[in-house]
Amino acid sequence: MNKILKCIFIIFIVIIGLLYLCLNVNGLSETFKKHETLERLQPYSIPFITINGPLTQAELQKLEYPIIFKPSNYTGQGYGVNLIKNIGEATTYLDKAIYPIIIQRYFKGNEATINYQKNPITQNIEIHVVERYKTNKNQLWNINSETMNKIYRPEWNTPQLKQKIIDITRRLPDVSICRYDLMYTDLKSFLNGDDINIIEVNFFEGADNRQNYNFPKYKIVYIYLRWLFMRIWYSLLKIISLQGLTLDEFTHNLVKYGSNASADPGRNSYMFKKSILKNN
Repeated sequence: MNKILKCIFIIFIVIIGLLYLCLNVNGLSETFKKHETLERLQPYSIPFITINGPLTQAELQKLEYPIIFKPSNYTGQGYGVNLIKNIGEATTYLDKAIYPIIIQRYFKGNEATINYQKNPITQNIEIHVVERYKTNKNQLWNINSETMNKIYRPEWNTPQLKQKIIDITRRLPDVSICRYDLMYTDLKSFLNGDDINIIEVNFFEGADNRQNYNFPKYKIVYIYLRWLFMRIWYSLLKIISLQGLTLDEFTHNLVKYGSNASADPGRNSYMFKKSILKNN
């Protein structure tokens, strides 16, 4: 019996240790809901509202379609992110939704991702820019990325763009590794650090996607494993340099990450921003 209890205790300690390593790397930012992150990044985030319950038909008629509906909780693999084309689709989505829900303007531009990595001790920062381009420009965005190819663009890593991403990330406390999903309209302006329109920021779900569509599978696996190693390594560096989460902060992250609690009641609900309404 003592051996069994000892094994259970060891397994429990290992699990808690692994959870700490996972949740420690980005501090309290790791468990922000999507809308909490986007609020901190305004005016760089694409205009959105957060709702805690269904909208009336009158309110749905005010929206400019197509428009993006998505959960504020991080679900992984884009689960629950839908391009809504009309009031009927909006009603169906909201009837089945788990709230809070983000309603975000559909940005008609070009898509890219930026992987951000900051060494907690040396403070050295790297960014890696990946272009996502449509195989058919006339096609609307697709959740399964069937219309998208990815191309790693190291030549897009300009000093101006890097500095802008550094400045934006300062709004997110203690972040060491994340991925920005964003849009832009003009490449020259984007590379100059302007024309940045953030869809969302991914933390634990934001794997390094420095891959071309024609990369062999072993190279893609290597990139993913390297990203996982860097998360663990940076988390360890934070612990060594006494920058890690306190017990209270870890407990807060653990509870929040595992919960499906809604946003503050009524916060942002039904407060429509002009930029997501018709004729704006």
